[in-house]
Order: sequence, then C-alpha cells, then structure tokens
Amino acid sequence: MRSVQIGIVLTILLVLAHAAWGFDVMILLGGGSNSSSDALKSALLAEPMIESATVVQAYGQPQSVEVLAGYDVVFANGIDGFMGTGEQGDHLADYIDLGGALVADANACIITVDTGLGGRLVSDDYLPVQCASETYGGEMYLGGCEDEHLIMSGVDTLHGKFGGVHYCGHSDESQWVAYWTGSEDLVYTWGPVVGINLDYDNYYVVDDAGQLASNAAVYAWTQTPPKAKLIDPDSAPNNGPIGVWITGGPFWEGGTEAWLVGPAKAEIPGQNLQVQPGWHDLLCDFDLTGAEPGLYDVVVVNPIGLGGMAGGFTVTEGTGDDDDDTGDDDSGDDDAGDDDDDDDDDDGGGCGCSMTDFGSD
Repeated sequence: MRSVQIGIVLTILLVLAHAAWGFDVMILLGGGSNSSSDALKSALLAEPMIESATVVQAYGQPQSVEVLAGYDVVFANGIDGFMGTGEQGDHLADYIDLGGALVADANACIITVDTGLGGRLVSDDYLPVQCASETYGGEMYLGGCEDEHLIMSGVDTLHGKFGGVHYCGHSDESQWVAYWTGSEDLVYTWGPVVGINLDYDNYYVVDDAGQLASNAAVYAWTQTPPKAKLIDPDSAPNNGPIGVWITGGPFWEGGTEAWLVGPAKAEIPGQNLQVQPGWHDLLCDFDLTGAEPGLYDVVVVNPIGLGGMAGGFTVTEGTGDDDDDTGDDDSGDDDAGDDDDDDDDDDGGGCGCSMTDFGSD
C-alpha cells in the first residue's frame, strides 16, 4: 500500500512540474504582404496545442528540408505564389517523407507554372486538393461537412467570395471532409497533408476560418509519427521501477507504447501508460530492476509509426546493493554468462527496436 501511495505522489509531482507543451508551426509564405499571414498566425496561436507559429518567406527563396524539419507542421500560405520552380515542392515532399505534416491553402494548391507549388509535391500526389488557376465567381458558403471530423470542430459558418474560392479537384486517395455550396471541394486530407480551398484575402479572420485553419494544423500533426523531445527524469538507478514524463507526441489514447532500448538489445516496456490531454505528454513507469547500466534509447510508438531520442535515458548502478556478484549463484543478476530467464536481453516479445539514431528528436 505504501508503494502505491508513493507512486501516486510521484505522479502528482510530475504533473505539477510540467507546464503545457505545444507543437511548432511554420507559416510558409509564398510572397506578397504579411497581412494575411499575420491573421493566420493569430488564429493558430489561439489554439492551446500550438506552441509557436513562425512566418517564413519562401517567395523566390525555397526553404530547405533541414529548415522545414525544425517544425512539426508547415502551413503553406499562398499569397502571390512560390515562383513555381518546383524546388519548394520537392523539399516539402521530402519533409513529409521524414514525418512532417503540411496544410496548404488554395493559392498554395494552384497548379500553374509561375505561382503554385510544384515538384514531387504535385507529381507524386501528395496534395489532396489541387486547384486550377481560375477563380470561382460570386459568394459561396459551407455546403456540407463530416461533422465529427476534428478539422470541422467548431466550424459552423464559413464563406468565400470572388478571389477566395477556386475550381478544385481532389486526388483519388484523399478523404473528403467538407465542400462549398455548389459542391466545390473545400477540405480534403491525405495522411498528414490537408488541403483547404480558401484563399488568402484575410479570410482567416472571417467567420470560423481561423478555427478551420488551427483545426487543420492540429489534425495534420496528429497524423505523424511520434517524437520524444524530453524525458524527466532522464536517469535512474537499476534497483527498482521509475515513473517518467515523456514530452513530444502525438500520443494516442489507447494506441501508444513506450520503450527503453539499451545495451545487449535490452528492451524495457513502459507500463501504466497515461496519455495526458492534448496529445503531447505521456506518463509511464519503467521497471529498471537489474537492468544493465548504460545509455538507453527512448522509443515511442503510435499507430502511425515510431520515433524517439537516441541515448536519451541513462540507467545507473543502484546504491544499497550488498550483492558483490562474486561467488554467488543468485538468479536475479544480469551477469554475462548466466542463463536466467529474467535478463533484459531475452529475445521474446519486445518492440523489435534497436539502438537507433533518431537525429535531433
């Protein structure tokens, strides 16, 4: 009973010690003034799950994969276009392949030589919505939507006018989310990519367009493999279980695993997993009893994939152990050459992970 009470107290302390954590969005600006991107930035920052929104100019200066990879979500905001070289589209396709998420509005989806995103992003069908350059005349309103979809949560009133809606089509593999009156495509998704048929002329401050934009960013992020950006504590002795707080995400309720993967392919599973509200934080316990001291990868898994921190956790030799491991035959140690079934390098079960370079994550 005392150990249970101690565990509860430690859990409470971990929760109190960590402030809310969000994910980072790049607003990839395709030229023109920053007035629309400023409105979009305000809308994104109103979402508690979004930690930061940074406007980055891409008109005539495509951003590299290395720069894009510093953000969890890229929101391609078209304005006057991306110069149409295809280079930025190639970089965005590579970024998605590496586990990034993309939201693209109408101008970013326009397929023209001079203004739209091109390259592999278009040729390999990453974009779920593709627009012609012609503009739909008159005004249109939200026609129909998948009410339960996260992207449409709180989006009840939406309209676009001349200059704000385009003739759009969608790729065969994409998922319909919403359409305008007149059955013009409005929102389609494909994995971690969301296409929105909404132009840039300050519509992110009209009706529920800002809510739509922030919802799209959140949804795209939830469709990416998880990251582990922080583990606290990041070291513990091998004489018992330890409760940890892992920050990163996205972590799915009922669909997340955590592992420590270390020397001799030792795999220690996380137990008593608790996903905190907001998809960013995970509480769990690791039983380090008898684990080999050394560096361990922190591996997190969700239904999309896996990620983690290489060498992010250290197991140390526990204190207070009077067992000098000489001349004894106890079956609980992990000395080389023994054949006890409790070693952490047993081959049965596990996550199938190995010591992996997870890069900067």
